Amino acid sequence: MIDPAEAVTVTQKETYRLLAIEFCASLPAVFGDCLDRTTLWDRIASGIQSGYAKTVSGDLELFVQHVLEHIKADASRVVACDRICTVQERLYDLSGDNRQEWLTYLVTHLVPVLVFARKEWKASIGGVN
Repeated sequence: MIDPAEAVTVTQKETYRLLAIEFCASLPAVFGDCLDRTTLWDRIASGIQSGYAKTVSGDLELFVQHVLEHIKADASRVVACDRICTVQERLYDLSGDNRQEWLTYLVTHLVPVLVFARKEWKASIGGVN
């Protein structure tokens, strides 16, 4: 027998995983030109970790703001980037506890999320790796 609560948790985890990958895969498009591109994924990871440490009660807007500032994203590039705007809309649609659960999922699964995000990002720009 499958516990219905457990099935929902698995579904939520998959939703969180996909949303985390989408979020991270959207960040290279707005990564600051003043930063060394060879630090892209390290900088994204450190921005997520420090943003999480500064975020209270699932405040996703504050979290996203911090991550974007950390990667030196130019505001005009962010608002012009459909991909990052779409993922932000999906994040902000999460309700109360789901916001904190998503943040916790992202931080506790950060390296695997970044692996898949890099793959998705490279595919979106026509890269092989």
